[in-house]
Amino acid sequence: MANWIKLIALLGLIGIITVAAMQSLPKTPSFAGPAGFEGGFPADAIAEKLAAKEAAEKAKAAGNTAKLKKQTDILSFEAELNQDVNDLVAAKEEEDHTNPALAEYDDQAVREGKINFKLLAKTKNAEEDAPDYPPLLDVLDNKPIEIIGFMTPYDDLDSMKKFMVVSFPTGCQFCGVPRLQEVLFCESAESAKPWPFVNGPLRIRGTLQLKRPERIPKETFTWRSFIYKIVDAKVELLDP
Repeated sequence: MANWIKLIALLGLIGIITVAAMQSLPKTPSFAGPAGFEGGFPADAIAEKLAAKEAAEKAKAAGNTAKLKKQTDILSFEAELNQDVNDLVAAKEEEDHTNPALAEYDDQAVREGKINFKLLAKTKNAEEDAPDYPPLLDVLDNKPIEIIGFMTPYDDLDSMKKFMVVSFPTGCQFCGVPRLQEVLFCESAESAKPWPFVNGPLRIRGTLQLKRPERIPKETFTWRSFIYKIVDAKVELLDP
C-alpha cells in the first residue's frame, strides 16, 4: 500500500515539473494552416510571404503605370506629329494656290507661247534621250515662249547669265528637290547684261528648246541635266 502511495506522489511531482517547464518556454504565435494540417505556420513566415506578395503587387502596379505613361507619350507624340503634317500640308496647299507659277494652263494661251509648270509636269520619260512631251508643248520647240517662275542660281551666285527656273522660290521650306520636268535651264544672250539674283516671281521670255537626240552631242552636259532650255532669255519682274 505504501508503494502505491509513493508511485502516485512521484507521478504527481513529474506532472508538476513538466507543466512548469513548458510554461517557462517562449511562446511562438501560430496561425491555423490548411485543413488537415495541424500546428499552423509561424507568424514570421506568414509575414514574409505577405511582404513578398505586396512587393510583387507594387512592382506590377509600377510597371503598369510606366507602360501606360509610355503609351500615352507615344499617342501624344503621334497626335502632335499628325498635326504638324496637317499644318505643313495646309500651308503648302495655300502656297500652291497663290503661286502664279502653278496656275492652271489654258490651251489657247499655250498655243500663243504662254506655258507653265502644270503643262511641263505632263512630260513623261524625262530620263530618256527623247522624252515624251505633251503635244501642246512639243510643237513649241524652237519657238518663242514665256513662263512665270522663280530664279535659282546655276553656276554663279553673283551673275545670272545662266540660271534655272523652278516653280517655287529658293529656300522654300515645304518644297523638295524638283524633278527634271520641273526645271528649265536659261541662258541670256551674249550681249545681254547679266541679271542679279531675284528672289521673287519672274516672267521669263525666250526661245524654247526641247531635249532631242540630235542636240545631245553638241551640248552633252546640258542635255544630260535638263530637258528644257530657254535661249536668249529675258527676265521681267512680275507685277505684285
